[in-house]
This record gives sequence, C-alpha cells and structure tokens, in this order.
Amino acid sequence: PVPPARWGEAALAHLGAAAAQRGWTVGHAKVAIGAGGGITKLSLVDAARPPVRDLDASAPLLGGTPVTAVLNARIACRPDELDAAVEAAVAAADVAAGTVSTAATGPPASFAPSYPAPTHRLPAAHRA
Repeated sequence: PVPPARWGEAALAHLGAAAAQRGWTVGHAKVAIGAGGGITKLSLVDAARPPVRDLDASAPLLGGTPVTAVLNARIACRPDELDAAVEAAVAAADVAAGTVSTAATGPPASFAPSYPAPTHRLPAAHRA
C-alpha cells in the first residue's frame, strides 16, 4: 500500500531542494492528489522548509489504483528550468513511493507571466 501523501511529500521535497540549490525563490508549490474518492493536498512555501500536509483524506492505496496528481508551482526561475525540475521531482517521488507516473496532458507547461497591461497604480494619500 502506498499513502498518496508519501508521493506528494517526496515530489515537493525534491522540488524544494532543487530550488534551494539553485537559489530560486519559491512563491508556492502545491500538489493535489485525488485517489480512492479522497484528496490529499500538500504545500511548499519555502525551499528551506519541508512540505506541509494541508489535507490528507486518502488512505493507503493498493497497486493498480488510479491516481491523479496536479502540481502547481510559482517559482522564480526560467520556464524550461521549472519544467525540468518538475519532471525530476515526479521521477524522485515515483522512486520514493514505488510508483510509476505518466503525464496525462504531456510534459509540464511552465510559463513566465507578463506584466499586467495596463499597469494599475493606486494614488498616494495626500495630507494637508
């Protein structure tokens, strides 16, 4: 039996270690794992700290049980670097949990958001 949280913790810990090693700032990294009718959610908000279980609703699963994991990360690095780090984190989690993952939607799809257009600014308060 594999607890979904084991996979999620391994994935986020690997991603956090990669960010710390490369000096990337972690805004957040979250993984939601749906299996057996429940959801397990873990978060990472600092590369120097371990992942936190926000929700652990899934019991250990037997081999062959279908599982869906969605990983969302906001990390200050180039999109191609994040894609490679996520792929490595998934591979590390599979080794740690004894699982095999396949991408349902293709490889990771990271992007660098552009600045808002138009830029919104709030006027400073004036004192008389």
